[in-house]
Amino acid sequence: MAYEIVASKMKLKPGVTLKLSGDISPDAKHFRIALGNDGRGNIAMHFNARFNYLGDYNVIVLNTMEKENWGEEIREENFPFMDGTNVEIILQFQEHSFFVKLPNNQEISIPNRTEVTTIDYLRTSADITIKSLAFE
Repeated sequence: MAYEIVASKMKLKPGVTLKLSGDISPDAKHFRIALGNDGRGNIAMHFNARFNYLGDYNVIVLNTMEKENWGEEIREENFPFMDGTNVEIILQFQEHSFFVKLPNNQEISIPNRTEVTTIDYLRTSADITIKSLAFE
């Protein structure tokens, strides 16, 4: 069983790196990581690894939400995740973008469309159990 993690009032500035390590559930449908100002409709970086979810198979969907409105999706077809395994994902917050380093050493760059200067909110959910979270 996966568990949700929600953290707020973090005050993370550009240059910070988050390292998440966790277990992907067997028979996972998807898992999500969100960073932003709050969980009420202002998400600067939404990462959704979809194994079999909403008609998507083995794709990473990245997006932004401003004032409860989703932006244009960025889709990454290179899908390095396997259900029932341990995974490490590294997220780096920069002034103009977010960098995500995946388990196969692939990096994805996501524009900071909201131009957020401080990350106050982190949420992980769905089919992943976070075992460790580190900030550098």
